[in-house]
Amino acid sequence: MHARRVCFIEQGRVEIETVDVGPPSAGEVLIEAICSVISPGTELANLHARPNTPCTFPMTSGYCLCGRVLEVGAGVDEFRKGQIVVSDVPHASLTTVPAEVCRAVPDGLAPSRAATYVLVAISLQGVRKAGVQLGDSLAVIGLGVIGNLAAQLCRAAGATLVTGVDPMSWRRALAQRCGADRTAAVAADVDRPRHPVRGEGFDIVIEATGHPEPIVDALQLARRLGRVVLLGSTRGPTSKVNFYRDVHHKGLTVVGAHAWARTNVEDVGHLRTRESEQLTSLDLLAARRVDVDPLISDTMPANEAPRAFGRLSAADEPLMTIALDWTA
Repeated sequence: MHARRVCFIEQGRVEIETVDVGPPSAGEVLIEAICSVISPGTELANLHARPNTPCTFPMTSGYCLCGRVLEVGAGVDEFRKGQIVVSDVPHASLTTVPAEVCRAVPDGLAPSRAATYVLVAISLQGVRKAGVQLGDSLAVIGLGVIGNLAAQLCRAAGATLVTGVDPMSWRRALAQRCGADRTAAVAADVDRPRHPVRGEGFDIVIEATGHPEPIVDALQLARRLGRVVLLGSTRGPTSKVNFYRDVHHKGLTVVGAHAWARTNVEDVGHLRTRESEQLTSLDLLAARRVDVDPLISDTMPANEAPRAFGRLSAADEPLMTIALDWTA
């Protein structure tokens, strides 16, 4: 069978290529894509060969896909032909994957919303690692898809004050629409909470920009004995941190929250497995405990993926992310 897939041919260049896809082997599932969602932070960083990315071309891209099961291989009992599933596999019209990386989509959950499940899971594991408790004050720096979702999840986890920081006014407005209590364009404009016991600053600060410079802001916004969570994948070194002043003297806890820094055993402290986080994300989406509809700024035919990536790269219109329609 022939399949279409998105390929980064070289730095900055996206094409739709045709490849052959065989039937599923034992333990595998053949999925016909309905839609996939671009993860703009990681995918644009890879496309433009930014620091801390593979920088190897050509490469496939994507990990947020929803589709229909066409065939199941021998030994696969948990999925059936025609079932709607999601998988963290690249953008492609047909793909054969191990059944263990597929998740059943809850009834009533639209494919475009279901496809965001990995993005929700990325933010969810960061919020878990932050250790959010009832009554915490929290700042999120960077209100792109991951930061917006993190802010929503912190509210769901019991934070009573969620402040978002982003230079783009439309992102700030969207974050408040999605539940942020207040926003600011830059960290210097943030009104820091003053607690009679815990002092000045935020209990938790989540850095979600993917840029090195705001890490300094995150450290400075956190209160004494607070926590700073590095959720964004930083593209380059951070050279301006005064560790004595900003970390050591304040007694901060700094947490690396890369999505792959997770346990393979369920319920190890505040950690969860990849499968567990993804299933929880689907449950949250089905229950509408997180709102992803405002984050999908547009839906385009999959054959127009090069233009979709071009629009996101240009950053000259208010786009959070774009869904690719593989049925068009």
